[in-house]
Amino acid sequence: MTAVASSSTATTSTTAGSAKATSGTGASTAVGTLLLDPRPPLPTEGTQLAPRLTTLDGAVIALVHNGKTHGRELMEYVVDELRRHWSIAEVIHLGPPSPGYGGHPDEAKPVAEEAMAAISAIGD
Repeated sequence: MTAVASSSTATTSTTAGSAKATSGTGASTAVGTLLLDPRPPLPTEGTQLAPRLTTLDGAVIALVHNGKTHGRELMEYVVDELRRHWSIAEVIHLGPPSPGYGGHPDEAKPVAEEAMAAISAIGD
């Protein structure tokens, strides 16, 4: 887990997730935020980025939304705009049945293998 603390003074102490600073008068005031990132580090060895597409003509595009109200609808507007400029071959929708379900990697694998590009959006 990675912890990052920010502060506007040089004298700080951190107790149970809160940062405190001591001023010249000895008074204690809250001055910062402690952020915790629970994700493990991403592997970087052997990982390569996919090459950039030179065009979306003939592309299969995955639209990924978060399952919130109007998420899919927002993505449809994006596709309409893209189709005004390129001949998109196919659009694949990927999103959870509800916002509280994060999905499983196995559900996204077929889409990742077929899609040439992906666009992600948050609807609400």
